[in-house]
Amino acid sequence: MGRIIGRSNLVDMSVGNPSTSMQFALRKGRYLPSRVTNEVAVGQETHKLVLVARKQHSRTYQLVTSWIGSLARKEPWDHSIRTEHEFEECLGFWCSNALLHDPETMGPMFESTWTEVLKNRR
Repeated sequence: MGRIIGRSNLVDMSVGNPSTSMQFALRKGRYLPSRVTNEVAVGQETHKLVLVARKQHSRTYQLVTSWIGSLARKEPWDHSIRTEHEFEECLGFWCSNALLHDPETMGPMFESTWTEVLKNRR
């Protein structure tokens, strides 16, 4: 965007593996939890904005989601992951990144592992 527009809520974390204990919280509208942290007060300033839209007709789109910051990998439980390679990339990303916990849009934080969370993957 050529200027600072806000702060990203995605932060780098120490690299873990799927069985490493981490903090999670259930975001509104999601059926499985996201990795979160409250170790960092605010995210880094950014000039990036992500918009995800779905084409409806030849000239219209439906906004699916948007956020300030860079494009993140899908969460490992996302139904749109198509291959084992993509799943492993997504899992690796979320083993080393987290969202800042926001009590306005997320439930309480709890400790778990990706191994445990993904047992409930549909």
